[in-house]
Amino acid sequence: MNKKQHIRRIPAKYLALFSLIAALAAFGIIAQWARPANAQDIGLEVTVIAGYNLVVDSNVKSPSTYAPSVATVAVKYCNKSGSQMNNVVGYIGEYTGVGSTKGTPGTYPKRIADAAFKTTYDWQTDITGNINYKFTHLGSSLNDAVRYIGTLENNACSVQYWSFSYPQCENNGPTPCTLDPVWGVTNSTSDDLWLRFDAWGKNDTGFTDPVAWKMTMRNEISAMANKIEPNPKGL
Repeated sequence: MNKKQHIRRIPAKYLALFSLIAALAAFGIIAQWARPANAQDIGLEVTVIAGYNLVVDSNVKSPSTYAPSVATVAVKYCNKSGSQMNNVVGYIGEYTGVGSTKGTPGTYPKRIADAAFKTTYDWQTDITGNINYKFTHLGSSLNDAVRYIGTLENNACSVQYWSFSYPQCENNGPTPCTLDPVWGVTNSTSDDLWLRFDAWGKNDTGFTDPVAWKMTMRNEISAMANKIEPNPKGL
């Protein structure tokens, strides 16, 4: 018997099915089905629009300090799903991955109390040896950290703005600082205090992954802020 007679031909209907599966895999559709829910799966893109540094007045220990202490950041939520998206909600705070909102909106992460940092920069710890610095949300209540955006058409975006205050003095003391400023040694940037926040979102199909953003408190001459052109003539 000819060996070719032992080879069974695949029916045409199965060939068509195999071709469809191969095409879907090529476009990544099957891979999408297999992945757990994350930012790409639900189609909601989260982008933080903020700087990396926060100004702490170089004269923060002086009674004449200007001492800015509030930052405003923006978070952009964009529908990249290819279709209309409903019940979009934006969050800022600390993402923990549990609970109905996946975190604590309006309550920000405390600075991690790693032993090496505490040993080198002991002025940034309180009397119990803990680092307790974090951003403080500004708004009518912590509910302000949860923003209902609603419906987003495909490729449409919504930008949400949030404000928080940041520490300037050791042990979160008031200004003018009676203890050290949070930028530590004047001529060094390696010991400047940094803090972070998380931003995330959700829609009808689930939650996005969080976007973590780190901001550092820098020693700057804040009085120069009112000397940036253009200024009204005669002032």
